[in-house]
Order: sequence, then C-alpha cells, then structure tokens
Amino acid sequence: MPEINYDVIVIGSGPGGYIAAIRAAQLGFKTAVIEYEGIGGTCLNWGCIATKALLASGDVLETVKHAESYGVKIEKYAYDFPAVISRSRKIVARMAAGIKYLFKKNKIDFIEGYAVLDGKGKVVVELKNNEKTTLFAKHIIVATGARPAVIKGMEPDGKLILNSRQALLSDDMPESVLIVGGGAIGLEFASLYHSFGAKTTIVEMAEHIVPSADKEVALLAQNSFMKQGIEILTKTSVKSMVEKDGALEVVLSFDGEDKVRTFAKAIVAVGVTPNVENIGLETVGITLEKGHIPVNEWLQTSAEGIYAIGDVVAPPWLGHKASTEGIICVEKIAGLEEVKPLNRAEIPFCIYSHPQVAGFGMTEEEAVQKGAVVNIGRFPMQANGKAQTSGHTEGLAKVILDKESGKVLGAWLVGADVTELINGILPGAPLDKIFPHPTLSEVVPEAFLDAYGRALNI
Repeated sequence: MPEINYDVIVIGSGPGGYIAAIRAAQLGFKTAVIEYEGIGGTCLNWGCIATKALLASGDVLETVKHAESYGVKIEKYAYDFPAVISRSRKIVARMAAGIKYLFKKNKIDFIEGYAVLDGKGKVVVELKNNEKTTLFAKHIIVATGARPAVIKGMEPDGKLILNSRQALLSDDMPESVLIVGGGAIGLEFASLYHSFGAKTTIVEMAEHIVPSADKEVALLAQNSFMKQGIEILTKTSVKSMVEKDGALEVVLSFDGEDKVRTFAKAIVAVGVTPNVENIGLETVGITLEKGHIPVNEWLQTSAEGIYAIGDVVAPPWLGHKASTEGIICVEKIAGLEEVKPLNRAEIPFCIYSHPQVAGFGMTEEEAVQKGAVVNIGRFPMQANGKAQTSGHTEGLAKVILDKESGKVLGAWLVGADVTELINGILPGAPLDKIFPHPTLSEVVPEAFLDAYGRALNI
C-alpha cells in the first residue's frame, strides 16, 4: 500500500473505534480503521456479544428445567455444549460481517495490520502479509482496548486455568468450576456454568459480590445465587493453584486460615489490562498514568492530534462508555457546538447473570458518605404483575434521590431483565442517555438517530 493521507485514523475496531469511525465519516472526514485482530474488538469477539449468546442458551435451559412450574411437562431434554459454543461464534461472525458492511457503506478504509504511532500525524502499519505502510492523519484516535488481566500464580494455561477469552471457546462442561472474581465477568460465567450443571464456586476478596454496586442490591443478588446452589466465598483469596492428578488443587485463604479445595477447572475473572504496549506512545511523548492513557474531557492526550477512548483510558471498561467517548471525541474534532463531555455518573452498569444486576450513579453508601440528604425508594419485583406472570419474582428496584431537589443520585436494580429497565430511570431524552450494551433498549436511540440521518449501526 502506498502512503495515504486521512483526516481521521482510528486504531482499533471495538465499540469505541468502529463507532468513532462511522461518526467521523458521517461528518465528512476521510477515515481509516486499523485492526490487528478480530473486527469488533474484545466486546464483540470475546466479551459483550459472545458471552450474552452463551447466557441466552443457559436461560433456555433454565426455562426447560422449570417448565413444570408453568404447567408444561418436558419429560426428556439434553444439551449439546459444543453446539452452544458454535452458536455463539456464528453470532459473532454475523455481527463482524455487519461492521464490515457499515465500513463499506460509510466509505471507511478498513486496514488489517498492527499499528504503531511514529510521530505527529504518522502511523506505521505492519500488514498481515508482513509488508509495512505509512498512513498520515491530522487526527489519530487510539482505541486498542484491553485484555484479561493476568494474576501471578493464576496464569492461564488454556486447560485447567482459563481466562474469559479461553472460557468462551472451551466446549467441554466441567464437573466443577472455580470462578475467581465476583464482578460482572465472574457472575456471568458462574450463571452459565451453573445452568449447564457444573458445581460452581465464586471466590471474592470483598465482603460481598459486585463490590461496586449498591450493597443492598448486591446482597440480594448474592442470596439469589446461593439459593440456586452456587457457592460464594467472600473475603476469601486464592493463595495458590497447582495441577494434581488431572485436576486443580487450590489453596483458599479466609481470615488467615487456609483450606485446600479441588476443582476440575478455574476461570480467572479479575479485570482487564489496557493494550498500551508497543504502539508507539513513548514516540509521541505520551506517559501512562496507572497503566492508562491520560486524556482530558474531550479525550485528547498530551500529544497534539492524538486522542484515546475506551478501555485504554480510565474505567469503567464498558462498550457503551467507549462508544460514547468515540462520538464525543469525533464531534469535538469536528467543532460541533452542542458536544458535552462524558457524565460518568450516568454510565449504566449491567451484569447479565441470573438474576441480572443494573445500576448507575451513587450507591446509598456513597451518597451518605458524601453527606447527601436522601430519600430512598424501593419496589420489590414480587409486587409487579408482569414479574408474577413470568415467574421471575426475585429482585428489587431501588432509587436514591436528593431529598431537597428530587434529583436522581443513583438507581440500582436486581432481577430478571433489569438491564433493559435501567434506561427508564436515566435522566434525559433518548439521545442524551448512554444506553447499555448489549440491550434491546439500544434500538430506541438508533431510531432517533435515523430520523436525523445519523444511525450508527444500520
């Protein structure tokens, strides 16, 4: 490929990168996207979409298991876990093809290769055929995403110790599984493996699972998991993992006391590490802060003409946060007057486990710590008619309001399909909200965007 000049180059095609590129093209910028691995990034290939496809199969199995409570008798049933994995991969491939179509529709150049920043406005790309090409652009957006974090002593071997990516491709169902980490990734895998019959244990160092959520809601979720038969060990750490007789011998530590347990497999789900190595940041004078690329409110880095969005900047590590940052970044580059910086208090947080957990803003504990005078509103799922008819009566909707102004400081929900309900509480009109990904609710802002000729995903 010859040297080519662009207005905008995006490095990475995840939910931040591909949305930023499409919006840039809509605004008239000559745009290119460079991707080293699968189009769609971690979110599509190894996260948001891939895991939800597996969880959907688990939900079907759970419905079959409890069919008799709905007056439906199913005497015989079985599952084919390799087929479950295959279904997930087919959905990923279909959506990846959709992103390629969107690039073609918006006249975006898609370049497969490894990109390295090489000075102001310059990117060197090592192509798949090992040839190199140099691209130039006034604006370069780094959207290289993140990968599963590796913890010393729990390094994934792809056989007994798996990271989230490896677990998505493992088509055998173990008799028992240890989930290390009680956050979003851990809970989703716990739900999946439990649905398919694995004896499932979650280990969490904090005092309860989902430590970033409202405590009351987190404890309701925790109790629900335990009632289902999932073992949860809180305030517990993993001291060591070793293979023994084809299984995994794990030493767990609680309050200074060690206990040895044996599991068929372990999934380590303890966060992510930004992909910031070997992409030329030092060449352009960008210094990391706590492993992330520091940016201002418009996603600009310290280097002129270079921006960063998504998992390479500050958490939370969420696809919809990355997409929103991509739009803000590009619209600010274009000089649009109505651009607003990201309001982190209004980023919805969702876990697609059984039951689901969703929320945004302050927890009750945070509001009290900050001295807010609050009104707390609660409504149990069991008092809702639809919940009764669907048979999913566990859960709660909780809102934290400023007592004087009535402003919503935070909202937290636990129960069936609450990831689709959270946007009913988020402030603002559809185009002012950050809709969580992946949810059915995303069709609402897309419909509004289409009315203005700005739809991003069709």
